Amino acid sequence: MININKDAINKLENEIWFSTKKKILIVEGGNDSKVLKPFFKENVLILNPNMVSNNKGVVIEVIELLSKKKEENSFGGKKVIGIIDADFNRINGKLRNDIQNLFYTDTHDIDSMIFSTNALEKIIRLLYYKPENVNIENLRKKCFEIASEFGIYLLSFYDNNIHNLKEKFKPIEQFFDKDLMFFHKKVIKLLDELMGKSKSDLTRIKLSLMQRKNLNLDHYQMANGHDLVRVFIMLTLWRSMNLTKKGMIDNYTDDLIDSFVKREKLIKEFENILRISYEFDFFRNSNLYKQIITYEQTIGINFLK
Repeated sequence: MININKDAINKLENEIWFSTKKKILIVEGGNDSKVLKPFFKENVLILNPNMVSNNKGVVIEVIELLSKKKEENSFGGKKVIGIIDADFNRINGKLRNDIQNLFYTDTHDIDSMIFSTNALEKIIRLLYYKPENVNIENLRKKCFEIASEFGIYLLSFYDNNIHNLKEKFKPIEQFFDKDLMFFHKKVIKLLDELMGKSKSDLTRIKLSLMQRKNLNLDHYQMANGHDLVRVFIMLTLWRSMNLTKKGMIDNYTDDLIDSFVKREKLIKEFENILRISYEFDFFRNSNLYKQIITYEQTIGINFLK
């Protein structure tokens, strides 16, 4: 693991140790806590590292440390499980299957997992004109396609341990247009500019890009939730694929198309609406839910409602 914060690990262990609750779920961040909380019993304490980077590493480290205690998967008589984003780990074959109380999202992350359910259809029915004219599956497929094309580059940075480049390539909407064409040449040009004299790193990245593009990778593992939302919002602003949001006037829409800063409020709002639209029935259909149920049956203790 890279840059694992030892203070965050100690803090999380202390929170578990001093908690009066006997069942604990550890997740990566506050948003994950809010999404998952309604699906777990009231007596389950949900914790997260409250860091700005590598929360996943902290969660894995704590779960692994607790699993090595004398009483397996417990700490002071407590039962602890962890849920983390799969990110690119399923693509790379790096899931920690050796830790039985650590669970991964079905798709790239919790937000892409929600986007792949009927939560998206629910939002379109409520907030958009003539939802019957929107082909939900085609819309979702297009969002995943565009976000996955961007994901290939993010994966190449991950493959080559050049994590600082990720922030420099945001936001995704600068790399596609209203014709829904992804600008690969623009990405490569920016990559050339940013890498400068680091020719060896640039060569490695381009090599991994070529290799990945030929593998027909799973879009659901490649596309991250934030990018999916950003793609969806741009389709809304362009009124693509029959998306016409209620309350959107032309001048306001034009402002949002032209201004990244103004657009952010709409994007954050939609992310929050998407999360609260995620119903328990949608969660029950996930592999994540089924894996937790299987684990509960193994240990004889229930975390889920």
